[in-house]
Amino acid sequence: MQKISVIDLGSNSVKLVNFNITPDNTYQAYQHEAITVRLGEGLDETNNLKDEPIKRTINALKLFRDIIEVQSIKHVLAVATSAVREASNRENFLDKVYFETGFKFRILSEEEEALYSYAGAIRSLRLPTVLFFDIGGGSLEIVCTNQFKIKKIVSLPLGTLRLMQRFADDGELSDKDIDKMKSKIFDLIPSRRELQISDDAVLVGVGGTLRSMAKYHQDITNYSLGKIHNYKISSKSIHSISTRLVHLKPDKIAKIRSISNSRAETIAAGSCVIDILMEKLGFEEITVSAQGLREGTLSLSLEYPKEFAFGKIDQVHIQNSMRYAYESDIIPQHLEDIVRFLVSDGLIEENERLILAHSLRQAPHSITFQNIMNFLSFGMDSDSKLNHHDQL
Repeated sequence: MQKISVIDLGSNSVKLVNFNITPDNTYQAYQHEAITVRLGEGLDETNNLKDEPIKRTINALKLFRDIIEVQSIKHVLAVATSAVREASNRENFLDKVYFETGFKFRILSEEEEALYSYAGAIRSLRLPTVLFFDIGGGSLEIVCTNQFKIKKIVSLPLGTLRLMQRFADDGELSDKDIDKMKSKIFDLIPSRRELQISDDAVLVGVGGTLRSMAKYHQDITNYSLGKIHNYKISSKSIHSISTRLVHLKPDKIAKIRSISNSRAETIAAGSCVIDILMEKLGFEEITVSAQGLREGTLSLSLEYPKEFAFGKIDQVHIQNSMRYAYESDIIPQHLEDIVRFLVSDGLIEENERLILAHSLRQAPHSITFQNIMNFLSFGMDSDSKLNHHDQL
């Protein structure tokens, strides 16, 4: 089985995900690593990446290199986003990274970053009409679609690290800072009309801030299923969580079990972005995706290897990829026959038919009824399009 590593270098953190790839190009992540490096620290002041953040980043990449070498992974996809894209000294930085670590990074454009992240999230959720966003340390990417047709792509300077550096004195937000920051966020987010949002669009989000808010929400509501992917949160809950976070100091936020120490320094700003986006655009609920840029980068490189290698992935490729994934989700006849037999024999209810059929379709070919516990555990562990109620 082939293995591929994906490295995602952002403004706030650098992440490594290792994947197993099957002969039919399906993939499963088996290792996730993330290190906070604050590469974008001070970038807005000088337009240059600074020495200390560069040093932290290279040290983190050396650790990733060691992990990759130990596992003898030969294929590495390394992409850089907002901080490197905006830096005047990006070429010198990338040369230094290559010299010291051997990693050759590709800088994604704003559109590529938005589309790759959208592809990773929606491939697993199978939602044709969405307003999708990815909030990172340096920027906020937005993609609006209708029946998988991409209507609008927007990139905004509303990253969590960037906002905290601009509005927080000594890392803490005063009431005056909060008001200024919220006003800026509201002004920069386009209207529903400008984004061409359909009436039936579903709001889908990715990013560390949203995942942490989802985990926190699960903790305070004693949620029974410890999964983030396809988790849904109301706008009322998002507003309540954000209101609490913006009035807590980072050291107090760090004591919240579901929020990491590194995330504690930036989550307040990120929560405001999500809260205001939902309020301004009129969404009452958000669906959380655990997949995004890294999964999108991998899937597109497998599906369109030549176009990916030359940076030629465009909106048409993304639309075709999403439609194909959606259409291929149709349940094969042999699985449909098995499930209908169970229904007719009274072993399962009719409303359980699609749930079981989709679960069977997702399972690896090696899963059989002789190792049913493996099948059940796979269904719960994988990032499924089924909602949490149906998975349980």
